Amino acid sequence: MMLPLYRFVSGIGAPAIGLYLAIRKARGKEDRDRFTERLGRPGRDRPSGPLIWTHAASIGESISLLPLIGRLVTEISGVSVLVTTGTVTSARLMAERLPEGAFHQYVPVDRVPYVRRFLDHWRPDLALWAESEFWPNLITETVARKIPMVLINGRISPRSFSGWQRFGGLIKRLLEGFDLCLGQTEADAERLRRLGAGDAIAFGHTHLPWHRVLDDVTFINTGSVGRPKDGDWRAGYVIIDFTDGRVDVAFKRVEYDLERAAQAILASDLPDEFARYLRTGGKALDPA
Repeated sequence: MMLPLYRFVSGIGAPAIGLYLAIRKARGKEDRDRFTERLGRPGRDRPSGPLIWTHAASIGESISLLPLIGRLVTEISGVSVLVTTGTVTSARLMAERLPEGAFHQYVPVDRVPYVRRFLDHWRPDLALWAESEFWPNLITETVARKIPMVLINGRISPRSFSGWQRFGGLIKRLLEGFDLCLGQTEADAERLRRLGAGDAIAFGHTHLPWHRVLDDVTFINTGSVGRPKDGDWRAGYVIIDFTDGRVDVAFKRVEYDLERAAQAILASDLPDEFARYLRTGGKALDPA
């Protein structure tokens, strides 16, 4: 019920939305030179080959995506990365810091004609969202095109959780559109599950690799790349396989030049104990 109502209101509300955007533009909160991107009109041609779409709300989320974007363009041959944000400040930052092979566009305002125009042009092969806001038209139109979607570093504050609970049917449908939800913390993962996220939720920040099943939902902690707490100094990652309705989880460890990393810490302004912590894989240090 809520989704059709939202689509109806966002449709007939075009004049009000136009006025709101005009006020934002007059106040410098919209980019005058690239404003048409907010209406779904592209600022450039689509590059050939596979395209990964990454989306962040604003400057903080966009900065957190930069390491991932760098890995994508260097490790996947021929891929291009489209980065969308909604603020002028984040757009300026992305212009300065995006690597070759990645480019920025403003996310379209969440009206169906704008969203469809955006998706029809870019035709992404994969969507990675680092968002704490869920735009119904943008999500449902992406799902309708069968574009795989992953929520990364998902964050749901207690206040947002309480707000979304009042619209349980809507948020459940939106979260079900994501093929995988990666919560920022265990608490975020639990809130995502309670709001209706899918059969598997992954998260980090506790630095301990583990997984368990609760109420038919698989929770996966991916472990740590550089500061493990399980006594194993090697970097860790996880492979999640969704085959025949199953969720298979395999934890992997990778060796690297541990001593070089430890010496770099000792030569920096960081506390020396960080190097000892790294060498022991997070084991309790002998006070002596």
